[in-house]
Amino acid sequence: MEDYDVLNEMHSINQKIVMLVEDDEKLFFDISSFCEVMPLRFSYDLSNFSDSYIEKTKKLFSYYFNLENSYKNELLRLKKHFTHFSRFPFILYISKSNNNYEIINSICEDLNIECVTNKQLFIKKIKNNRNIFLIDSDGTLKDSQGLISKQNINAIKRIKESKDYAIICTARPRYNAIQVMKESEASNYIISFNGGEIYDLKNNKIIKAFFINKSIAYKIIKDCFELNLRLVISTDKFDFVTKEVRNASQKILNNNYVEQLRNYRIKTLMIIDKDKKKVNMYKHKLKNNKNIAIINEKGKTDKYYEEWFVVGNKKSNKGCALINISNHLGIPIHNVIAIGNDYNDIPMLKISGISFVVNNSDETIKKYADYIVSSNEETPILDMVNIIYK
Repeated sequence: MEDYDVLNEMHSINQKIVMLVEDDEKLFFDISSFCEVMPLRFSYDLSNFSDSYIEKTKKLFSYYFNLENSYKNELLRLKKHFTHFSRFPFILYISKSNNNYEIINSICEDLNIECVTNKQLFIKKIKNNRNIFLIDSDGTLKDSQGLISKQNINAIKRIKESKDYAIICTARPRYNAIQVMKESEASNYIISFNGGEIYDLKNNKIIKAFFINKSIAYKIIKDCFELNLRLVISTDKFDFVTKEVRNASQKILNNNYVEQLRNYRIKTLMIIDKDKKKVNMYKHKLKNNKNIAIINEKGKTDKYYEEWFVVGNKKSNKGCALINISNHLGIPIHNVIAIGNDYNDIPMLKISGISFVVNNSDETIKKYADYIVSSNEETPILDMVNIIYK
């Protein structure tokens, strides 16, 4: 039997169980006073360790990694180990200089165990009991009229009153995300551009941002002019468009776009046009470009009259943003709760400690949910908060 459903059950057990690659005796004693430690060993030879360390660790659930084993077998052995001892670590520390880092990191990813290589960050995370709620905007927090209900606003207030973070995580540009943050009374950290930027509004500071290479962006702009496709170029403060300015935050782009964009960093490019065939043909062409990624696109249930997709840096996704905000705030991924409704939410739903999906989502999205809550026309944020703080 290769799959152990009990592992998923153990994920939700609120125990401070951590795993530590056995290369730091002092760190073990520092953290074992406030959490349960599972040493990860590569050898039976403990001659380099003190008697007190050996005496203490022999009573624990030490795991001996067999370097001669195949990856698949070692992964299965570790699953059996966790199941047998009914212990599942939510985080592991290993130095990046360790020769086994790559293989251990891969196994951690497969088991949804956070792998941390910075010792100070590791200690900070395992001491931190605060939560991060990542909240998608369109189709989740907002209803079909673009409004946020009073019940959902009150739920966000409850998150903040509990000393946790309620962070808007949207594909929209920063200026739009700020507006949603203010309307919903969420926390001052903002994730916008589909995870391409994390912004600290309180200190007016970019925490993390990813950009598109200018030469690649110029080629796409040139193509869109030639194909007569509407293109939205998102920068820090506003958007440039190849045609049809639709709001006050957009400016028209002209043929002298290289000079016009010289002092701007480009975060995303959105191709959006009524010519569905042409949009999809160009999307197919860009999917072969290894230097960029399609980070968002029109879903099956999206009834908007235009066809669209968004191009960005390969790291511009909500999953990467989840990891980056977790590291910035020193909160374990195990304590990150995510809620969304669409395909671009999948990366954060897969990585988060607990995932919520609204009932108006496509059935494919619902497969990534630990919980399915009411639709965006009702009170999904309130439902989520009631489950977490029950």
